[in-house]
Amino acid sequence: MLNERGQAFDAFKLLIAAVVAAAILAVIYAIIIQVQPPFQQAAQTITKGISSENIAGAGSYYGDGKVKFNKGRVLSSSGLAGAVGINEKNVCFCTSTNPPECPSDSIFTEPDFTVTGTCGNGQTLKANEEVYGNVWIYRNNDNRYMIGFQKS
Repeated sequence: MLNERGQAFDAFKLLIAAVVAAAILAVIYAIIIQVQPPFQQAAQTITKGISSENIAGAGSYYGDGKVKFNKGRVLSSSGLAGAVGINEKNVCFCTSTNPPECPSDSIFTEPDFTVTGTCGNGQTLKANEEVYGNVWIYRNNDNRYMIGFQKS
């Protein structure tokens, strides 16, 4: 009789341990799915910035958190403009040859990026490496959205 009680007691302890382990895993899982990634995808951040109420008029500025450019990711001024319903001539990536709205510390540069085309005539941006940083958008007096980047 003593052995049967001992065996039953061990089985009960095992059942309690399994329930506690399941509860701990459920809490950990809930925490993992609630955590937001620290970096957003660049295209979503840029289109959000262009369509933001914060950048409604000329001279407006919009900056939003950290972004990630995946290696090989290509963004085009026409694709970004089409996503928000504006003319592609009004979306420009800041490079060393762009207007003064683009500070020298906020341009897309080699070797991290390759920018083809010219501002106002269609541009394509390609990430040559996986790059993290901050995107900012400035709407100039010509109603162009100048997209800048600061690597972090």
